[in-house]
Amino acid sequence: MPNNVYVATRAHWRRVARQLRARGNVSRVSLLAGSHFNLTDLAPRQFRKSCAYLAAVGQLFADANFTVRYRIGQPPDDDARFMSRVGVLAPSGGAFARMVAAAVKPLGVHVIRTEVPDGRWEARLEEETD
Repeated sequence: MPNNVYVATRAHWRRVARQLRARGNVSRVSLLAGSHFNLTDLAPRQFRKSCAYLAAVGQLFADANFTVRYRIGQPPDDDARFMSRVGVLAPSGGAFARMVAAAVKPLGVHVIRTEVPDGRWEARLEEETD
């Protein structure tokens, strides 16, 4: 898997939504986001693209009839604990998400494969033309 790609296309998240729907027992989606920066000390404009991306991904899941929750700016240990208690995890391409996915899989969490079929990550949500 490529190194630390955090942004996937709309098509990628639609595939994740289809996989979740196919399980038949998933109705809620929690989107987790963190930063290496203190989110409260920086002006919101510095995270404008990140917020727009999260909103677009959240809207995609809402349009697929999932209840969407956001978990943003929590301590990494708390996020890892949260992810260890979910039924299904669709990790992003970052190192932290990959590490958590590897840790929670033996605990019975179903980890959705988030690579595209050719093994490369799709680059950006806004580049999708479907």
